Amino acid sequence: MNTTAPSPAAADQPAKPRLHFKLPTFRVGFQKQMDALKAYAVLSENGTKPVHYTRISEMIKVHEANVSSMNPFFLEIGLILKANNGYLPSAAVLDYNRARSWNPDTAALKLAPVIGQTWFGQELTQRLQFRELSEDEAIQVLADVSNAGPETKPQLRVLIEFCEATKIIERANGQLRLPPIVGAPIPETESLRTETEALPSCPVPLPQPQSAPQSAPQSAPSAAPARDTHGVGGIAFDVSINVSMAEMKDWSPERITAFFTGIAQVLAAKNQSS
Repeated sequence: MNTTAPSPAAADQPAKPRLHFKLPTFRVGFQKQMDALKAYAVLSENGTKPVHYTRISEMIKVHEANVSSMNPFFLEIGLILKANNGYLPSAAVLDYNRARSWNPDTAALKLAPVIGQTWFGQELTQRLQFRELSEDEAIQVLADVSNAGPETKPQLRVLIEFCEATKIIERANGQLRLPPIVGAPIPETESLRTETEALPSCPVPLPQPQSAPQSAPQSAPSAAPARDTHGVGGIAFDVSINVSMAEMKDWSPERITAFFTGIAQVLAAKNQSS
């Protein structure tokens, strides 16, 4: 029987808190974990054959123990499924693999339905509905929810990378935020007001077309004086309209149309009188 007393250092060392959720492994970076998901899809022959993790190790050139350490997290969030003597990729991982062969930059979007339903995906998207978060704030939120200690910070950062890669959150100016919803209405601002939102309270009267004055009836055509539009006996008028752009900017399209229609009628009347 071992009667050796524990060392004072061991007795004083606090026990690590029990995690509420599985976290990504700290031994492998985010991109290698994405490569492992692709390898599960490829080696399973489109999800028809279970794959042992040692084969994943051979394909992505990562030690077997490190590949094994990825699987608990993948299993818990539903990216892989346990099968006889191995694992099968989920439908989302198969979709991700197919999309990756077309466009690797956007392929991770196929994992969004899974990542968006995870505890960390929901926690971040709910918090970001209220305000943007710095990365350190987001890590603290995830640590509080999962009961994780400071030593898990690299693993919590990988959770944020999964959310960013699948576009359920985005990073802008050093802050994490929700991505804009495609097709959502743009918030109304003063700079985006349309011309139809305000009508002037005192409209400017439009110029009325002027008809040519009727000459006095003559007893014979030969008695009528010859018309000279550039000299004595001609028709002369001058119309001056001054409307500033500052005033016109608030006019409605209908009013602008009526304004220029009135000007056109005046010009047409002058041409008819020439």
